[in-house]
Amino acid sequence: MGNHKWFEMKRWAIVGASNKAGSYGSKIYKRMKSQGYTVYPVTPIYDEIDGDRTYGHMEEIDGDVDVALFVVNPRIGIQALQGCKGKCVNKLWLQPGSESVELLELAESMGIEIQEGCVLVLGI
Repeated sequence: MGNHKWFEMKRWAIVGASNKAGSYGSKIYKRMKSQGYTVYPVTPIYDEIDGDRTYGHMEEIDGDVDVALFVVNPRIGIQALQGCKGKCVNKLWLQPGSESVELLELAESMGIEIQEGCVLVLGI
């Protein structure tokens, strides 16, 4: 595991988690789960991933979330930001390709701390 301080937080919502073999949404979900993280797969596409219930929106998650990790198109990410606000999530990790100027500005205006980069490369 990397030494990034965010990896000490154990409850992550993965917006864009996927069942599609080889996709980043799948790789990240499986890796984090295997490393002992509590991961909440957020996707309206699947009913379950890796045998786990999925959530159509962040607000559906029952437990607390420390970090929201986006593996989605920025347009979808902008919509998902409202869910971060609803869950009082103040940390957002953006995988490459999930960021845009508009999304970054909106997250900053909401007081959300942002980390950009590939979570797989930086430490998970």
